[in-house]
Amino acid sequence: MSTNALPNKQTKKSNSEPAPVFEFVQSVSKVTAGTVLGITMLTSSLVAGGLVGLAISFRNLPDVRVLKNYTPSETTHIYDIKGRPLASLHDEANREVIPLNQISPDLKRAVLAIEDSNFYNHQGLYPI
Repeated sequence: MSTNALPNKQTKKSNSEPAPVFEFVQSVSKVTAGTVLGITMLTSSLVAGGLVGLAISFRNLPDVRVLKNYTPSETTHIYDIKGRPLASLHDEANREVIPLNQISPDLKRAVLAIEDSNFYNHQGLYPI
């Protein structure tokens, strides 16, 4: 037999030592890549679902441009010739529109406290 046909035991040992380390690094990199890919896909699906949900919720909102020309119906008061009230007629609600400066500051603060208790502490958007 020739010496080339028989494997050299010393050469085989030196070649076999890096293989397990390389296999370990390769398997760790596969697991890491799979985890990163899974997290990325999960995050992107959550963001996409949130955007779709937001779009669906905004779809049914009324157009705010209509509010620019909005005038609420007010109560009509009928007086006699001497200025005494005879009757009050109202359509959908019994209301009278008054200027904001005629409303009590306590009432303004009460409405703000009910609607948004942090009104004076944020810049106009408080999602909680």
